[in-house]
This record gives sequence, C-alpha cells and structure tokens, in this order.
Amino acid sequence: MRFRPYYILGLVLFALLYLEPTFVGGVKVSYLWKVGALYFLFIGVLFRLHRNRHAFSCNTVWAGYLMCLWIVVAGLNHDTLSSSVIMAAQRLFPILVLHYLIVRSSTQQQLQRWLIFAVLFVAVSTFPFYLGLLEPLGSGYDVVALLGADRLGFVGIFQNQHVAPLTLALSALLASVYSLKVTFSIKKRLIVMAVAVFLCYTMLLTYARAGYAAFLLGGMSYMLFTGRINTALRIVFLGCVAFSIIYFIVPEIDVLKSRLVGDSRYTKVSPSDMTSVSSGRLFFWTTSIEIYAEQDPIAWLLGIGEETLKESMGQRIGIGIFAHNGFINELLLNGAVGFLAFISFLGAIYLDICKIREASMRKLGQSLFVAWLVFVFFQGGEFPLQYVFLFLFVAIGIADRQGAALPLKCRLGQ
Repeated sequence: MRFRPYYILGLVLFALLYLEPTFVGGVKVSYLWKVGALYFLFIGVLFRLHRNRHAFSCNTVWAGYLMCLWIVVAGLNHDTLSSSVIMAAQRLFPILVLHYLIVRSSTQQQLQRWLIFAVLFVAVSTFPFYLGLLEPLGSGYDVVALLGADRLGFVGIFQNQHVAPLTLALSALLASVYSLKVTFSIKKRLIVMAVAVFLCYTMLLTYARAGYAAFLLGGMSYMLFTGRINTALRIVFLGCVAFSIIYFIVPEIDVLKSRLVGDSRYTKVSPSDMTSVSSGRLFFWTTSIEIYAEQDPIAWLLGIGEETLKESMGQRIGIGIFAHNGFINELLLNGAVGFLAFISFLGAIYLDICKIREASMRKLGQSLFVAWLVFVFFQGGEFPLQYVFLFLFVAIGIADRQGAALPLKCRLGQ
C-alpha cells in the first residue's frame, strides 16, 4: 500500500475542511471547493460511462439523482429557489463520488483501504484540536451557558455540533469493529483499538446525544446482525474498558451526566417529561407536523421550502429552526413526493449494501446504515461527507458483483 498519496490527500482534505467557514472573494470556501469537486466528478463519470457495463447498475445512484432532481423541481414552487439548489448540490456531491468509484472499476481492496483511510483521517485530524494546537472555526454545543461547563462541546475540524458527533460516531463504530475483527497483527490491532477509544472519547466531548444514540444502536445492531455471543462479549468488554477509562478522564463528568438526562443549570428534568428529556424534540416534531397539515394540497406535494419552514417555526415557538427529524424535514421541505423519493433513496442504499457477498462486511455496512439512520431520525440535516461512509459499502457491493478479487490484508474475518 503506497502511503504517500494518502498523506497528500489527507493534508489537502484537512485544509479544505478546516477552512470551509472562511471566505475568498466574498464566497465561502465550502462552496468553492465543492463546486470544483462536483465539476471534476461529473466529467470523470461522463467520460467513463461507456467503459463500464455496471455504470448503470447501482440503484442508489439513480434513486439519488431522481431525489436531487425533485428537490430542484419542488424549489420552483418555494419562495427561494436557491436553498433548494444548495440542498440538491449537497446531496449530489456524495452521489457523484459513489458513481465515480463505480465507473472507474474500484476493487474491493481499494475500497476497503479507503474505509480505513477515512477512519484514520477522522482520528488524526481530530488530534490537534484535542491537544489545543488548533482552534476550531466553528462552535460546538453550548454547555457553557446551559450546564456551567468550562468549554463548548468538541467539534474539531467539522465546524458544528451536528456534523462532528455523526462523523465521530460512524468512525468510532468502524474502528471498534476493525479492532476486533480485522486480521491484523497484535501491534496493529492495539493501535486500531486505541484509535477506537480515542474516537469514542472525543465523541462524548461533543455532548450531542444523537451521536451517542447512533453509536450505541449501531453497535447493538452489529451484534444482532452477527448473532455471535463471543463477538458480542468482546464488544461489550471493549465498551466496558472504554467507559471505565472515559469515566475517570473525561473533564466535567457531571456535565456529561447532566447532558445525558437533559438537565441544565436552570432546571432539573423529570424522567417522565419526555419533551424536556428530548431537548424539545417531541414539541418540534408535533409543531412541524401541524404546520404541514395546515398547508394547501400543492404544498403537501411540493413542500414549503426552508425559508417558509423557519418562518413558520419562528412564529409558533419563537425560534426559526428545523424539525430535528430528517424525515419530517423532508416532508415539509420537499413535500410528499420528496419524502417518498427520500425513502426510496434510503431503501436503495440498504438494498445495495445487502448485496455484499462477504457476510462480515455486509453486516458492518448494515450496522453503519442503522447508526446513520438513528442520527437522521433524532437530528436530520445535510451532512454530505458522512454519506461517503455508507457509499463506500455500496461501492463494495457493486465491486463484488463486478467480480473483483477479494482483498487479502484488509479482509474482515468471519
């Protein structure tokens, strides 16, 4: 495995992600580099379509393209088309990454290396922020105001309180399974285990419960999918060790405990008060559904768009926010047709992952899908780079059908 290209790519990606909130000539760096990447990926896909007979065989790709197209069509009926175009572009980016991986005939071994690279990139790029060598340009969960902590929730390179926990949760889940299942030497396994513990630790420092739920339910689903007691016991053991370490070294452990149950420095939450325990999510969900029910039939089909949703929520609850549920958001933003397109897209992802022949890799992909789905349910939002984790598993399934040889050093054990 040649490491130099990975080092160069990691440095470039680190710089681009870190500088995303900054502006060049009045334009956000986030938009500049992604527009350039979209152009490169589109040209790359276009020129390789005729060379690969499997270029049109991925259901996820075409379900994703149709979903993005509908978002733009629905936006024509909204007050501002630009927000719909931006949403479509955000989703189009990882879909084009997937299509590019398919048309260039990536092998399973290459794709599994990219998985390992993704996990290590998240861990390595997180480290300088944890040590205080770099300051994040974004802000995390405000536990200073609510819980009296000494610092904000950890975000690192990922700029906000939603992207960071999801990325860390998915990476920690992958690293945890790899540390137990990959046929590495003892030395490499210990390194991967240390990476898994570090990722779990930094995930806790985000103080975002949706990330915790994604990691825990993803891990539980992996144990359910594998159905092996010895694997489950090893994962539970690793979890107990990690929790024990974290319990004694997490700063402000009382803050973490309060965050888990929804307490603040102003109020104590009763376990029976589900609205407070869920940080208002139940209230946001019911209010959003009420807003949808009051619309006309055209809006039921096409949605009301981002600006109208925020304005309506602001009038009802005093703050212009989304529903904190990806499915309700989809229904309100893009209508019933957009909601069905989104569900079809998710179904296509899962079905393509299920086509992976190697059982251990398929079950890991399914578990990652469950973790991601949990986060969508409790938070929602557009986080294009996090789709890449799932799409690497989709691409592995396509490579499997293309007859690519099974990997050797990166192969997961049964």
